[in-house]
Amino acid sequence: MQYTCRICGRNAVQHEGDICAACMAAEHPAPQRKRTSRKILLDTEAVDNQLPEEALAEQPVYEEPLPADEEEPADESADRNQPVTHGVIHNVTREELDQSVPVRWLRSFFRGVPYSFSDTATLFQVFPSDNGNALNEMGNAFDQVIVYGKISPAAIAESSDVEIYGYRDADNNVIVSSIRSKASGAIAEPRGMLRAGVVRGVTVAAFAAVLGVLFVCGSAISSALSTIFGTGK
Repeated sequence: MQYTCRICGRNAVQHEGDICAACMAAEHPAPQRKRTSRKILLDTEAVDNQLPEEALAEQPVYEEPLPADEEEPADESADRNQPVTHGVIHNVTREELDQSVPVRWLRSFFRGVPYSFSDTATLFQVFPSDNGNALNEMGNAFDQVIVYGKISPAAIAESSDVEIYGYRDADNNVIVSSIRSKASGAIAEPRGMLRAGVVRGVTVAAFAAVLGVLFVCGSAISSALSTIFGTGK
């Protein structure tokens, strides 16, 4: 006896109630490879590529580089602990200031240079290297350095390798507050001088004191005159 498919009723099967191959394929379709869409950045242009999951796993993934850390602003106070210039000392000389005390005092007050009790200043030049064929950080062959007051001759000996601490004046001269020897580490500071800050503080205080005295005297005189003229009436 011949049996037919219980679904379509047309195709022959071996046993009663069986399903033919055509109906079985229609009821259970073959699994299809899943496809997915993913954006891949190529030369900053985004394109859609349809890739199988197996091939997608092997594709290199573009990762946007992390932004570079912003540089922190330099701490200006840190520069105070750094030498203004450094190198080898040459051409040490002494120069007569030939200025009176009031002139030296006013120069210190207005120009910010130390007030020296002596009539001389020590000048020398600091070269980046002993052979003199290099440029310093300012792009110059050497720095002109000025010491107001007295300082140990050993600290400024010819050909000494030193670090100069201080500041630059309006003429780009380095005004010394201390000198450190690179060879021994010894630190020398000028003597017989007052820093510009001290000069300015003393000047302002003296000026304020004079104004105070004038104000008190003026008030006393005004009060006395008022009493005299008031009594006369």
